Amino acid sequence: MKPILAAILVFSALNLVPEADGQPGRTPEEIADARTRKMTELVGLRPAQVSKVRAVNLEYARKIAAARETGQPPATINRIRYRQNQELKGLLTPNQYLLYQRSGIE
Repeated sequence: MKPILAAILVFSALNLVPEADGQPGRTPEEIADARTRKMTELVGLRPAQVSKVRAVNLEYARKIAAARETGQPPATINRIRYRQNQELKGLLTPNQYLLYQRSGIE
């Protein structure tokens, strides 16, 4: 019983960072700003990276919003997120990208 409880606690802790693009009523700009702030805090974005990361976050927040508005299936949204992660990987250092992956910001 204890291992199950521990697994539940770990899973819950990993999901403490809410998924910004899943919150209704937020604009893509608000989503991009929130995600960029979280990334700055959690992975230590350098000042030169912030504007580039925000631009990527905004581009993909708009794409995800459009996909949701048109009723696209979850697989489509997952492909959009995959492409976003690939772009972010090119902007972040290997250590930052590892921290990003572990942070649960998706």
